[in-house]
Amino acid sequence: LYIFHGLVGNQSKANITIWRPEEKFGKFEQASIFSQTVGVVRKPKLIPEHVPMVTLDEIVPPDTPVGLVKIDVQGFELPVVQGMKGLLERKVGYPKYIHYEEQARITRMAGFQTGTVQKLIE
Repeated sequence: LYIFHGLVGNQSKANITIWRPEEKFGKFEQASIFSQTVGVVRKPKLIPEHVPMVTLDEIVPPDTPVGLVKIDVQGFELPVVQGMKGLLERKVGYPKYIHYEEQARITRMAGFQTGTVQKLIE
């Protein structure tokens, strides 16, 4: 098990700003590159944090088989899948399952069109 403190996307960047709830809110899963929370009833005070961004192709060694990729990034699924092109092109050890959830409103708010992830992985 590896834990990374950063973002996964379609390119590497040393320093990306995310917005996360202050500690007393207690729900870090609401961290986002959005400066406003989406779909949260109780709006927390958001504070910026700077983290690196990497691609899945960079952090998953080529000789490590991948059976499942679970993506939960609130509208930013497309950049994650674009950053795993190498995984998708593998002849062996490729992900047999890619689980993601696409919500049209949130995907559009993130600046992407719905359905593009499905087209990319087919």
